[in-house]
Amino acid sequence: MIWPNDALTQIADSVIEFDDNLKQLCEDIAETMYYHKGIGLAAPQVGINKRILIIDVPDNAGNSRLHYIINPKILDKNGNININEGCLSLPGIAVNINRSKTITIEYSDYNGNSNILTCSDLEAICLQHEMDHLDGIVMLDKISLTMRNIFIKKLKNK
Repeated sequence: MIWPNDALTQIADSVIEFDDNLKQLCEDIAETMYYHKGIGLAAPQVGINKRILIIDVPDNAGNSRLHYIINPKILDKNGNININEGCLSLPGIAVNINRSKTITIEYSDYNGNSNILTCSDLEAICLQHEMDHLDGIVMLDKISLTMRNIFIKKLKNK
């Protein structure tokens, strides 16, 4: 979904049922992410109001680090990092956002197994960005009103 869209402003519902349909949905979201050359995608971005996100930030050797993350909860955040972020829902826009350098979350995989993930740098930024989508937050919500208006004009002129 491309911003503005009401689906991107909703708080996503928790996943309750872990079944083959959920597994297929996760795989479909990952396929969509890869198709659009993204490193992360949240279910609300494809019109599904569920707390599901997919990230795949390759390691330094270029190996996939694909994670299917269901119902994530932040356990810990440390440090600060500022980077120009892009978003598949805001094509052609990149904004500087302050994020935690390291983040630890608890989440379920699509089988319902509980997991802990600690990541840093780009992977942590991606995870925080996608978790924002689960809470109805897009990156334009994290910048000054002046900058937001500039980017909104840019988006409308596309």
